[in-house]
Amino acid sequence: MARQQLKPNHQIHMIISKGGSKPNVIPDTTKMDYYIRAPNGKEMVELREKTTACFQAAKLATGCLDLQLDGGHESYGALLSNKTMLGIYEHYGLKHGMHFHAAPAGGGGSTDMGNVSVEVPSIHPLFNIQDPAGEQTLTMIHTVGFQALAGQPAGHLRAGLAGGTMAMLVMELLLNESLRKKVKKEFEEEKRHFIA
Repeated sequence: MARQQLKPNHQIHMIISKGGSKPNVIPDTTKMDYYIRAPNGKEMVELREKTTACFQAAKLATGCLDLQLDGGHESYGALLSNKTMLGIYEHYGLKHGMHFHAAPAGGGGSTDMGNVSVEVPSIHPLFNIQDPAGEQTLTMIHTVGFQALAGQPAGHLRAGLAGGTMAMLVMELLLNESLRKKVKKEFEEEKRHFIA
């Protein structure tokens, strides 16, 4: 029922890493690994509270003697992407044959880069890789399909293009003081609204 109470851009990822040895025996110990994701810090706190309440309710309902929460409550922050930097990245990417698709509404949730992105101007761009037939693919990262495509020569080519495109962005920032000021100003303004 929790799914009906979550916003579309809230995510809870979990697996039962230790669930017992037999389906008809109540285990004395179980373990679950989880992460939660939300588009900003305020919603992350709300989602963490809801998630913790669900775990506490399950403990109470099952007669569990002890509940220890560690790991998932230290989830990563949401990503604050610098639009100016992203625009320059796209400019050079398009010049070098990269293809971009619109980001999903609400973004992709939190990431380890999210914690960095509220400290310094940042981007976390994604790029397409090609399947062996040469067709553009939107294979989701962190999947076996992505792993297979990433290991192919076409995947290496796309990673090289993305790395070169990032290098062009860095060169622009190093050589253009007014651009650095624009990026910093945008970052300071967006950060105030993002963290609030």
